[in-house]
Amino acid sequence: DIFNPRWSYGGGKLAGELLFVNYARTYKFPMSIVRFHNSYGPRMGQEHVIPEFLLRIIRKEEPFRIFGGKETRSFCYVDDTVSVGSDTVLAPGIVLEGATVIGAGCAIGLGCHVSDSRLGDRVTLKPYCVLTEAIVEDEATLGPFCHLRPLSLVGARAKIGNFVELKKSRIGRGSKVPHLSYVGDATVGEDVNVGAGTITCNYDGVAKHETRIENGAFIGTNTSLVAPLTIGEGAYVGAGSTITKDVPPGALAVARGKQVTKAGWAARRKQKKKASHK
Repeated sequence: DIFNPRWSYGGGKLAGELLFVNYARTYKFPMSIVRFHNSYGPRMGQEHVIPEFLLRIIRKEEPFRIFGGKETRSFCYVDDTVSVGSDTVLAPGIVLEGATVIGAGCAIGLGCHVSDSRLGDRVTLKPYCVLTEAIVEDEATLGPFCHLRPLSLVGARAKIGNFVELKKSRIGRGSKVPHLSYVGDATVGEDVNVGAGTITCNYDGVAKHETRIENGAFIGTNTSLVAPLTIGEGAYVGAGSTITKDVPPGALAVARGKQVTKAGWAARRKQKKKASHK
């Protein structure tokens, strides 16, 4: 009932463990009896009863897939160039391709697509994350629905939330970009909070420019950071600001239109509209 192999083939390595617990029996896959002469451990050289689809994968007759659910349309696709660490859980519908390396104890959620990227240990990808040529360090959490474009790095224990896009940016250890933000050509230090709706305005129509946010800074919601720009260590940026000049360490920067409140304006407007219809 349990088959737990490790193997390498075709110059690529699938490092990790596949655990089949009554799975093939439940879904009535055809079975084969095979002897793995090149295996190791206490079961070396023993015969195993395994699903025939797995035997075809080992012989490279078809790509590696992990089927899930009651329909074979729900599956994972993993290139033979990919390395997956032990105790990592792959949900249905994911694609792992290219020179991707995934560490131990990770959780890769439904529908994620990871290409040529490296994930550390105990990384969580919530459903529908897309990563290309990215690095994610230990215990970081991403998603759902986030996009890491090439040359992005997410530090240990950092959080990249839903509907966040990173491009050629470094997010420091323990920093958070929780939702609805674009961070491009930026270096974000450690323990930084980037509020919802923050945009790094990195392109002026001709060239790309860099944004630097130093350790412990706090960026309020709905903020535009017009690069080139530096937000100093421990500085605060008020919500709704458009920042065009450097903010010194420990300072507060607020750049938004002044609020004007006109008491009784709504009632006067209604009266004026009524009078115009008479």
